[in-house]
Amino acid sequence: MALFEKELSTALSELAADFAPFDEPESAQGETLDADAARKLFDKLEPMLKMGNPESRKYIDSLRQISGSETLIQQIEDFEFESALSSLHDLMKGHE
Repeated sequence: MALFEKELSTALSELAADFAPFDEPESAQGETLDADAARKLFDKLEPMLKMGNPESRKYIDSLRQISGSETLIQQIEDFEFESALSSLHDLMKGHE
């Protein structure tokens, strides 16, 4: 099962890289989310990462508005949901 998960993760990462040029441009670059908006985003994202839901990618543009979220964004883009969940928790602690 672990081998299957690794192979699936690798395949999804390759697909994500292939489709990256088609992603929407960053619309809110330079803006930052206030603390309340960041908490709401974290609350939406946490259960998605726990379930390994690839729909979590739709929150990447919003995450770009939070300083220190680069690692989390990369992990989501690479479908590394367990690592992303850990990074999210670290980010949440830093924004309390």
